[in-house]
Amino acid sequence: MINARVIPGLKFKSIKVQRKLSINVIMKAVCIHYETDIVALRQISRKSRTVQARYILFYLLRRHTDMSLVDVASYFSPAVTDHSTVLHGIRYIEGQLEAKHENSIKELSDLVTKGADVSEK
Repeated sequence: MINARVIPGLKFKSIKVQRKLSINVIMKAVCIHYETDIVALRQISRKSRTVQARYILFYLLRRHTDMSLVDVASYFSPAVTDHSTVLHGIRYIEGQLEAKHENSIKELSDLVTKGADVSEK
């Protein structure tokens, strides 16, 4: 941040910076919550529990990191073929926020945001 005293005429302005989280913190939180591992989420699988965890990861990664849709898709390759799958997953989770899974998703989001210790069990 620039010091206002150094540059005459510059007014001090406080800027709230949203802290970007690491991918590993988000991945560990979701893996612990869904009792799975990172390898299973990156493999090709259509099991509903794996897909749900993967979609929540898409949502949290887009919300709490600066990864693009293409970056998220390439990170989960070969399970995810392109960015449209990531977009579908994010929209699905956003729809679930208004429905039955609202508490689970918000709990995970809060856990990740607070930077809670999500070390392996």
